[in-house]
Amino acid sequence: MAADALCAGMRRIAIDRDDLSFYPEKGGWGEPTTYPRSGWIGTAEASSETEGVEGSMTGYHAHPIYAAALWHRLSGSPVALDLAGRMARYCLQSRFWGGLPDPDRARAREQGLGSHIAARLPDPASVAGAELGHWYSHFHARATVLRALLEYARAIGDQRIMEFVRRSYEFSLGQGIARLGWINCFPMASNAMEGCALGDLVALAIRLSDSGLGDYWDDVDAIARNQLVEGQLVDAVALQRVAEASAGCEPPAFRPGEASEDRVIERSLGIYAGLSTPAGILRPWSMLCCTGNGTQGLYYAWEAAVREDGDTAQVNLLIN
Repeated sequence: MAADALCAGMRRIAIDRDDLSFYPEKGGWGEPTTYPRSGWIGTAEASSETEGVEGSMTGYHAHPIYAAALWHRLSGSPVALDLAGRMARYCLQSRFWGGLPDPDRARAREQGLGSHIAARLPDPASVAGAELGHWYSHFHARATVLRALLEYARAIGDQRIMEFVRRSYEFSLGQGIARLGWINCFPMASNAMEGCALGDLVALAIRLSDSGLGDYWDDVDAIARNQLVEGQLVDAVALQRVAEASAGCEPPAFRPGEASEDRVIERSLGIYAGLSTPAGILRPWSMLCCTGNGTQGLYYAWEAAVREDGDTAQVNLLIN
């Protein structure tokens, strides 16, 4: 099957270390973990989570794990299971988890970290953060990994990994204002919630509930009502006011063909804002990833609102 061939190809280019596999951060050109047709130009293993421009090495492995685990559940493919398992073990290594964000921005700059990533401080002596799924940088990247690990754990019935994901999810709720569904995705750095994380949080809470690992429907309700719906830019009049107020701003530099002024507001309706605070949207700008991930959250919430089992219906969310 084509999916098996794809999994086999992803497995073939992975770098193996004992019982785990990974894609090297500086293996090619452009984005980290990009594989050149001529082969990897470097195969060094990342020493910490915050290597790479996204401030997350595990995040680059999330989607292969997620897709392979789902395909194994659907087809029983051993190739997919091998790929998902080896990369899941890579992402679960203790050096990628735990730690506290360092408020000293000078230290982050010294380490060459982006403006959205803080340097790492060690956990308090009494906290085993690496065993509990604690994180301190770029929550969206971490959340994609948690979703992937959960799918892998569901595929093989691994209770330890399920518990790791559950504890990490509950820790994440403490990094913001849970009753508002708001998470600080970049502690001690941007201190804002990324649009991408909205879809992640909704999906993760629903799948944890589906797996019997907790009752997180109130969390889903808080995220969906206060952040997911409000973070989508659908008010053309408000966007027009923003455009008028920004008329004197110097536009960024673009290369030919990169920018368009053709019906920008009309064509932008429905996209997700890039960053938000508990009180509102910081700036009316967006990243393509935020729209792709945020709209996932809309589907997950809609699909999970009512579940049917024979002649019984269970209402999880009071939304329409």
